[in-house]
Amino acid sequence: MQALIVYAIVAVAAVYAAWLLMPAALRRRMLAWLGRIVPAGMQPLLARLDAEDTGCSSCKGCASDAKAPVDARPIELRRR
Repeated sequence: MQALIVYAIVAVAAVYAAWLLMPAALRRRMLAWLGRIVPAGMQPLLARLDAEDTGCSSCKGCASDAKAPVDARPIELRRR
């Protein structure tokens, strides 16, 4: 039973990773294909997935051109 739960978690994680790393054109094609075969109750979910595919929205770093200064200091490596 535990093995089945682990297999399910790994399968869901693999599908999620594949969806995120998939090219946008292929993702849109898959959403269009899924739109034809899923029941009407699932259509709002597919529409939301399609709306999230409008570009990079993970870091919000592109919203402003001004970047905060980075406190960069060199790393010192010392031998014992």
